[in-house]
Order: sequence, then structure tokens, then C-alpha cells
Amino acid sequence: MELLTPYVRYAADHIMEKNFFAERMILDHELIYIKEGTMYITEEGEEYTCPPGSIIFFRPGRVHSFATGEDIVHQPHVHFDFFRREDSETVQIMVKLPVVISPREQGRLDEAKQFVFTKDFPTVIQLKNPLVFEQQLMDLIREYNDRSPYREIMLQGSFTCLWATLCREYEWSRNSIFPQHQEEMEFIKQYLSDHAEEEVSLDDLAARVNLSKYHMLRIFKLSYHETPIQYHTRLRLTKARDLVLYSMMSVNEIAEQLGFSSIHSFSRWFKNLTGVSPAYYRGRMK
Repeated sequence: MELLTPYVRYAADHIMEKNFFAERMILDHELIYIKEGTMYITEEGEEYTCPPGSIIFFRPGRVHSFATGEDIVHQPHVHFDFFRREDSETVQIMVKLPVVISPREQGRLDEAKQFVFTKDFPTVIQLKNPLVFEQQLMDLIREYNDRSPYREIMLQGSFTCLWATLCREYEWSRNSIFPQHQEEMEFIKQYLSDHAEEEVSLDDLAARVNLSKYHMLRIFKLSYHETPIQYHTRLRLTKARDLVLYSMMSVNEIAEQLGFSSIHSFSRWFKNLTGVSPAYYRGRMK
């Protein structure tokens, strides 16, 4: 995925009244979270019923409608551009029907169609655990309304976390294996973090969660897109770099603290991962 430079154009914690109906097209993207009530939407001929916990992802250029029934609908939402544009602050959000598109607006729509990283997302997303997404969206809305210094930078960070959470939770929701073993996988990650200063083995990790080594390895890699050893190596390397750069410890002392049998094995390991020796890394970076 490209490095996002998101621009939050509007964010609100909104309640729709009973028996409401609207039809429209938007020129940006919108995420709607159904906190209470049920929303009924149509998009390009498809009809959707969206109960509490649903996440609706509207893309630019698609005519859609949304309606409520006999209950109000509590629907916090955010309008955004994935990449900040020159017109992000000025272009209108919604286009009235019948649609009349200017050349500038058409260029915006054509650009959005090239976003490969949104093609797999459906219009309505059902997560097994939407509460993390809900909390992050509400935090983003509070930040949007706060108007504190450096607000736009904070909103960029908040939205990036929100989108990453949605992508991760959606991936996990489509993975039928991970939810069955979420507790075990989270235990392994925490164990690896707590033991970043020592060697670990797949056999030991599998035994700690009562899974076969190959089953544990498969689930972990499906869930986090890397093996437990790769994850552990990243943690150890971060720790090693911090000690080399910011501590007064000798390279030999660092090797001992990180559980290496000798300074030579630590130096070989460090050089294989960074391209330089610990001593050279310390001198170059300082």
C-alpha cells in the first residue's frame, strides 16, 4: 500500500431521525459506523441492511441512498481523502442529483478508481470485533472538533490508525482460523516481546499454547504475515540497535544481555541484518 497522506474533511457523531431517506453521490470517501439502530442502503442496484456494528464504506462517484425505519440511527462517520490534494479543503463533499460533474471533479473521481488498496473492500463490512474501530472513530471525531494546535497532523495519525485497524480486523474476520486461536496468538506475541533478549524456539512456543509446531506457525503467519521467529528477530534487532546507539555498554556486554553465546556470533547476526558491524553502526550513527 502506498504511504497515505490522509485529509479528514469532515467528522461527526450524528443521529438520523426515524423514516429518513436521502439519495446522493459523494466526491470523497466516507466511513459510517452504525452504533445504534438499523440503516438500509442501496448502491448501484444492491440493497443492504446494516444493523449495529456495521461499517459502511462509500466510495466517490457511486450513486447511493440510505434510509432509516421506525428507529433512529446513531451513525458516527468521517469524510476523507486518502491523499491530501490541492482541492481537499475546498471541493464539495456531496453532489446533488441529477449529477452534474465538472472537469475538476471528474479528475478526482478518475483518480479514486485507481486506488488498488480499496478494491477488495465491500460496501458493508461486518467485523467480528468492531469495538476497537468504534473507539478509534470516536477519538478521531473528538480530535476533529477540538481545534487544538497541530490538529491536522493529529487527524492524519488518527485516521491512519483507524484505516489500519479496519484493514487488520477485516482481514482477520475473513480468516476463519485466527478467531479460534486469537488468545494463543496474542500470548505468543506477548511472550516474544517479554523475551526479546533471549533465544526462542518454535517447539517451545508451540508447547506453551498446546498446538503443534506447524499448526502454530501457519496460524501465526496467516494472522501477522510473518513467522514468530521473524517477529522475534525484529524485536531483538530493535533492542540491539538501541543498546548499541544509546547505552554505554560494550559490544561484548550487549551480546551477553541479548543471549548470544559470544561477541562473534552477535556481530555476525547484527551484520547480516544491518549490513554493518555493531561497532561500525555505533560510530557511523553517532
